[in-house]
Amino acid sequence: MNKLVLPAALCLLSFHLHAQGINDNISKQHLAVRGSLTLKDWSLRGPVKSVKACTYSYDKNGQQAATVYCTESDYSSAGVLLRRSNYSNLEKNTDDSWYFYSNNRIDSITGFQKKVFLYDNNDHITEIVTYGYYEENKHQVVQREKLRYDQHGMVIQNTQTTYPEKEVTQTTFKYDKKGEIAEQHTVSADNDILFTNEFDTKGQLYKSKTVYKGAADNTLFTTLELNKQGDISAMTSTDKGRALLRTYQYEYDTPGNWLKQTQLEAGKVQLAIVRTITYYPQNNLNNGQALTSAAADMPAVAVPLMPAEVVTAFITALGQQQYNKAYNYCTGGRWGTAAQFSHKNMYGGITATKMLHMEPPPKVFGQTPVNITATVFVADTTNGSGTFVQQFQLQKKDDGWKIAGIKLISSTRPADNWSLKLPEQPDFTPALALQLAQPVYDTVSLEVKIGNEKDSIERTLDTLRFFKDDKTTYCIAVMANRGPEFGASSGWCDVLLFSKQNNSWQLQDAVLNAGGGGRFGYPGHFVKLVRTGDAQMGVVLHGGLTHMGESHVWADIIGFGDGKLKPLIHIPVSYEYEDGSGETSNRCYENKYRFEKNGKQLYDLILEQYDCKSRIPVKKVTVPYSNGYTLPAMTSFP
Repeated sequence: MNKLVLPAALCLLSFHLHAQGINDNISKQHLAVRGSLTLKDWSLRGPVKSVKACTYSYDKNGQQAATVYCTESDYSSAGVLLRRSNYSNLEKNTDDSWYFYSNNRIDSITGFQKKVFLYDNNDHITEIVTYGYYEENKHQVVQREKLRYDQHGMVIQNTQTTYPEKEVTQTTFKYDKKGEIAEQHTVSADNDILFTNEFDTKGQLYKSKTVYKGAADNTLFTTLELNKQGDISAMTSTDKGRALLRTYQYEYDTPGNWLKQTQLEAGKVQLAIVRTITYYPQNNLNNGQALTSAAADMPAVAVPLMPAEVVTAFITALGQQQYNKAYNYCTGGRWGTAAQFSHKNMYGGITATKMLHMEPPPKVFGQTPVNITATVFVADTTNGSGTFVQQFQLQKKDDGWKIAGIKLISSTRPADNWSLKLPEQPDFTPALALQLAQPVYDTVSLEVKIGNEKDSIERTLDTLRFFKDDKTTYCIAVMANRGPEFGASSGWCDVLLFSKQNNSWQLQDAVLNAGGGGRFGYPGHFVKLVRTGDAQMGVVLHGGLTHMGESHVWADIIGFGDGKLKPLIHIPVSYEYEDGSGETSNRCYENKYRFEKNGKQLYDLILEQYDCKSRIPVKKVTVPYSNGYTLPAMTSFP
């Protein structure tokens, strides 16, 4: 049988209900009915501004548990609760609850869960409506509480209906002369529980009895002893004839609020709660600055950073030029930064980095990866300063959350807003590409003559690839032209550029016989798009041939910039010679190529030559752009 948790009154350390700043019709209701809304509900004294309470648990050997649970509460100067947040040192949930008031009435609680309070003309709460916790039901009502009052304005019945099951739980209340709950009876489909309590004449002893009807050994007795401050000093629980005694020790600050509560069983610490309390200034104390009281003797706990804190710490470290420290917040390997460098030595020309804005992080549950969007400013002397909106991708590791990658969303630097990996655009189809290309190909004959032979070229669409610069969406179409498969004939690739203007696609430029190709009609093929400059990219085509023991592969790169296509460079990629014996000669090597940022508008071409038998690098050269790229002798073949 499910035994319900004792009513909230057992956990509270105060039993005085007057609430400053709250309507009397609300404040006189018991905490078990209306919930805790004021400083006095929590036994807090003085002009408390905020309270942070962290709970530390211990095992039977006195070892502290790894997880520390904390609650933060903010109060108005009138002493009413404004915000409450719960989290742990291992996993910080963004489940803040915000409390809203008008005319000295609680109107609603929003945040992790939403509650709305409805009133009658006498300022009595008639109904409390609760909405769902989770994204899928946060706009759906999950519970309604309807309250009924006696002639003195005290709640005598609370009928709760939960949805969508429409299960009903009804609780009735009886009070003593002081307005304390003397009897609380809760009946639902699963439980029938009677809770009774009484005070002694001095108010220092609080006795309660809980009866779970319909169950054997169904009675639980609880006795609370209070100290002079009104806080629990001892609690005895008797269940099934066995008594359990817990004692409590306190440390207090000057206003009389406890800063540390230690719970013991049989002389051993089971639980410790440490509070940090900040006060509103009184009589201009401390020059108007809030005063803080905090327990100083609790052992320090290493607190892993939460995802949002990792992002902030990472940006801060970059801004302080502490690059090794910044790298510690990342998972390692290839990673980006605010300046979009792609390797570990990312610091390059960064002189300052500053967090400008961070979107509220999502709820964190379990080991789920988390994406956080933030806006940062970067002073980059090499690539130019700018403001960036980025998505930080974080993963849970053994030592806490780490940045696994950074994705650029937008940038004030136009060059950063290029994307060579756009998905297929549903409004641009292969059929439309062929239709728009037809005026170009109407001027080109497909008939070829090789020697005395005539044949025709077969033209097919090889590739559609979409990309964008900082303003326009484009499509590159590579057309494969396959020549006759005899003699010395050769195929080739054409490159056509389409752009989307005013929601309509049009042909913008074309380079016929752009590259690729090979003997016996081989047309070559599209390989990739590459960035060759801040405002330029390249279309890479590969071609090749094998003839008389020699094998060649080459790359033709067609550049795009200023809305136009033009041939950029021809690069021999690999060479291999076989003399007929079945053995590959030493005349065998491979060139790898890439374009690398250099702080200029047009990037350097990096060439690395490898021996294709040993895979050992032979040469490496950097080719700067100067009215084109001039290749060194290392790329020539015998």
